[in-house]
Amino acid sequence: MAPTRRTASLALALTVAALSAACAGGHVRADLPAGPRFSAARLGELRGAMTCDGDWLGGSSSNGGLAADLDLASRRGVEVVIDMRSGRARASAPLAQPAAAAGLEVVEIDPLEGSGTLAGSESTAAQITDLAVDRIRTALGATDRPRALLLDDDGRLAAAVYAVHLVADGGVDAATALRAASSTGFTDSCEAFVTEQVARIREGR
Repeated sequence: MAPTRRTASLALALTVAALSAACAGGHVRADLPAGPRFSAARLGELRGAMTCDGDWLGGSSSNGGLAADLDLASRRGVEVVIDMRSGRARASAPLAQPAAAAGLEVVEIDPLEGSGTLAGSESTAAQITDLAVDRIRTALGATDRPRALLLDDDGRLAAAVYAVHLVADGGVDAATALRAASSTGFTDSCEAFVTEQVARIREGR
């Protein structure tokens, strides 16, 4: 699929993010939803799937087959996949071919990108660096960006980072966002991750 103007906007935002480790909360969509619109919903075989304002998020299907899920996402209006899966998952199930077949662009953001201590727990969704969180926030906040599918290993990382985005960049109440995200199987450490990330962002760290 030829890149659209909105996809180009996303690519530009990601380029800016790669050049700066600073948080990029300046480009926020004006139509960010209230909490109740951030809710669990089924998207093929994706695990812990949720939807919000046309975006989707979830974890790779347990059977390893993503072609049907990506095709369904495309038919539901998604134009770009933000691939935030672990390196092992990306190596075992590359997205390039099934995404191209579904007419989707793919943007890879390694959750372990950058140096420094990992945010959150060592055994849950919150295995991600601050830099990777900020790159995803920048992508989600890009003006006129395409609808996105945030894809991780089990649905929890995507829900956690999206909750951070809604609270830190969209003004959604933290309790409301966490309550919605809990449908993905959130643990206490996932909730702590969201709280800590929002505090970091608001303190300008």
